[in-house]
Amino acid sequence: MLRRLSYEEAVRLNGGEFCAICGRTDTGPDGKRFHRDGEHSERGIFRGLLCWPCNRNLPKGVSADWLRAAADYLDRAETLQSATGACNSTPDR
Repeated sequence: MLRRLSYEEAVRLNGGEFCAICGRTDTGPDGKRFHRDGEHSERGIFRGLLCWPCNRNLPKGVSADWLRAAADYLDRAETLQSATGACNSTPDR
């Protein structure tokens, strides 16, 4: 499991005090620090610091391959919408 790093140690390993996904440097209006994110497995390795929105939106147990596939899926849907002129609205029932 993830050894509990001090916040200062996590900042050093992250390369600074910023979100490792979006690059945000401010901690937000609530003044909370960045989350210390770790792999949700037996290895439990430290992955980086995350802001609240990125931490909330990164699903537990997801792999990099899954995220790439999900991004490809979203890109295909956008391309299809552009090519067909389809809208994003839900049809009336």
